[in-house]
Amino acid sequence: MVFLASQPAQFLILSGPEIREPVLMHGPFIMNDQSQIDVAFARFQAGKMGHMTPLPKS
Repeated sequence: MVFLASQPAQFLILSGPEIREPVLMHGPFIMNDQSQIDVAFARFQAGKMGHMTPLPKS
């Protein structure tokens, strides 16, 4: 497979074994149940998720 970008781009491919557990998705969060989603939203809203530094422009 060939990918062509019209401008510089970064590409990330991840793989792993099937987890065989229940999965619940809401917004950017993927957890096993609603209580975990609620905790994740509370942490995010409280600013406890950290931050990612933007990559330098090349």
